[in-house]
Amino acid sequence: MMLTYSAYEIRTHIARILGSNDFILKPICNHDLGRHLVYQVTQTGAAPLVLKIYCKKNRRSREIASLNLLTDTGVKCAVIADAGSLPDGTEWLLSTFFPGKILDRVWDQMSPVEEQRMFEALGNELGKIHCTATFPFFGQWDEQGESLYDFKYYFTEFVRSSEYVIRHLQCQKLPDQVLINRAVSTIRKNYSLIESIRVARLTHHDYDGRNIIVDQQAGHWEIQGIIDFEQSYPGNPEIDLAGIYARYLMGDAHREESFFKGYQKHLAVEDSFYQRLPYYLLCKGVVICSWTYGQAPAYYEEGIRLIERFHTLV
Repeated sequence: MMLTYSAYEIRTHIARILGSNDFILKPICNHDLGRHLVYQVTQTGAAPLVLKIYCKKNRRSREIASLNLLTDTGVKCAVIADAGSLPDGTEWLLSTFFPGKILDRVWDQMSPVEEQRMFEALGNELGKIHCTATFPFFGQWDEQGESLYDFKYYFTEFVRSSEYVIRHLQCQKLPDQVLINRAVSTIRKNYSLIESIRVARLTHHDYDGRNIIVDQQAGHWEIQGIIDFEQSYPGNPEIDLAGIYARYLMGDAHREESFFKGYQKHLAVEDSFYQRLPYYLLCKGVVICSWTYGQAPAYYEEGIRLIERFHTLV
């Protein structure tokens, strides 16, 4: 579903939510992707808020459950201000607005020392998220933090979600179909690699510099907030680690050392993770390719590069 409200309709809905017409509205994030509508909403004399209007089911429930769990944990994430539904049933959430810039847009403004500090901070925040709690189930949950499918084993959830992605891929005609088909075959043949994952932890599933807000404090870049917990639920925390490798750490020992210096203040990383890492990268590449070709072509190419990287690693 793609949300197609007019500017007038959006203002009308927000006025109803706030109980006032006195506000300034600024679109933020990638509305062109047709995923959600996100706005900075500012009222006179009040701190700005973020309004997210969800175009997909189950995304708000994940975000609410995750943010509620992270309350008072020290993780730099938003606080929920209000939630509800529009007259047509579309869900919305009001939460903290973080001033600053998206991390991925300011890397080139950092010195090597500042970059290493930032990677340590990234590891520290992710470690705090992962050690918040463990769960007796894997997979989707509702707003109250209760399991939707009661998957006791990660293997069950991983196969279910992978097959969902594969079915979506098979409905498309993509230019790299031979490469993708080979990747799908490899994923299915190696499902057993993740049978040893037994501990469910809160997993962000989209933890990278596109969802980290930073600002300069006393001349240093600092993390202000981690956003977009709409894909977060009890899962395999190694997925987040693999995502960081995919974006930043491969072939860069300094970044890797800094990141894990921060992360391992909270949790140790098993040696077996590095044996599974190429497989995780392959799976991530396939997931990216499953939805990006028509919506975000540049990101589709990133997915293809991850699939190709798998073959160089193994």
